Amino acid sequence: MEPMCYLMGFSNFTFGYFFYLAMKKDLELSNFHEILTYRLKARAAKRKGIDLELHESQLAEIQEIEDEL
Repeated sequence: MEPMCYLMGFSNFTFGYFFYLAMKKDLELSNFHEILTYRLKARAAKRKGIDLELHESQLAEIQEIEDEL
Protein backbone atom coordinates (compact mmCIF):
# COMPACT_ATOMS: atom_id res chain seq x y z
CA MET A 1 0.00 0.00 0.00
CA GLU A 2 2.80 2.43 0.84
CA PRO A 3 4.54 2.18 -2.57
CA MET A 4 1.20 2.83 -4.24
CA CYS A 5 0.67 6.01 -2.19
CA TYR A 6 4.21 7.15 -2.97
CA LEU A 7 3.73 6.63 -6.72
CA MET A 8 0.38 8.44 -6.73
CA GLY A 9 1.83 11.42 -4.87
CA PHE A 10 4.87 11.51 -7.11
CA SER A 11 2.77 11.32 -10.28
CA ASN A 12 0.45 14.12 -9.05
CA PHE A 13 3.43 16.34 -8.28
CA THR A 14 5.09 15.57 -11.61
CA PHE A 15 1.91 16.25 -13.58
CA GLY A 16 1.38 19.55 -11.77
CA TYR A 17 4.99 20.63 -12.32
CA PHE A 18 4.91 19.88 -16.04
CA PHE A 19 1.50 21.52 -16.38
CA TYR A 20 2.85 24.83 -15.08
CA LEU A 21 5.93 24.48 -17.28
CA ALA A 22 3.74 23.90 -20.35
CA MET A 23 1.45 26.84 -19.53
CA LYS A 24 4.49 29.11 -19.02
CA LYS A 25 2.98 30.70 -15.96
CA ASP A 26 4.34 31.23 -12.49
CA LEU A 27 3.38 28.68 -9.90
CA GLU A 28 0.49 30.27 -8.05
CA LEU A 29 -2.70 29.18 -6.41
CA SER A 30 -5.18 30.01 -9.13
CA ASN A 31 -8.10 28.23 -10.67
CA PHE A 32 -7.28 25.49 -13.19
CA HIS A 33 -10.29 26.51 -15.28
CA GLU A 34 -9.08 30.15 -15.50
CA ILE A 35 -5.67 29.05 -16.78
CA LEU A 36 -7.13 26.89 -19.53
CA THR A 37 -9.73 29.51 -20.47
CA TYR A 38 -7.06 32.19 -20.79
CA ARG A 39 -4.91 29.93 -22.94
CA LEU A 40 -7.81 29.13 -25.29
CA LYS A 41 -8.72 32.82 -25.48
CA ALA A 42 -5.11 33.75 -26.31
CA ARG A 43 -4.93 31.15 -29.07
CA ALA A 44 -8.21 32.31 -30.62
CA ALA A 45 -7.12 35.95 -30.46
CA LYS A 46 -3.79 35.11 -32.07
CA ARG A 47 -5.58 33.29 -34.91
CA LYS A 48 -7.78 36.35 -35.52
CA GLY A 49 -4.85 38.77 -35.25
CA ILE A 50 -6.02 40.49 -32.05
CA ASP A 51 -3.39 41.86 -29.68
CA LEU A 52 -4.66 40.90 -26.21
CA GLU A 53 -2.27 43.22 -24.34
CA LEU A 54 -3.45 46.21 -26.38
CA HIS A 55 -7.07 45.13 -25.89
CA GLU A 56 -6.67 44.84 -22.12
CA SER A 57 -4.91 48.21 -21.88
CA GLN A 58 -7.73 49.83 -23.87
CA LEU A 59 -10.32 48.21 -21.59
CA ALA A 60 -8.48 49.59 -18.57
CA GLU A 61 -8.45 53.04 -20.15
CA ILE A 62 -12.20 52.84 -20.83
CA GLN A 63 -12.79 51.80 -17.23
CA GLU A 64 -10.78 54.79 -15.96
CA ILE A 65 -12.80 57.16 -18.15
CA GLU A 66 -16.08 55.66 -16.92
CA ASP A 67 -14.93 56.01 -13.32
CA GLU A 68 -14.19 59.71 -13.87
CA LEU A 69 -17.64 60.28 -15.29
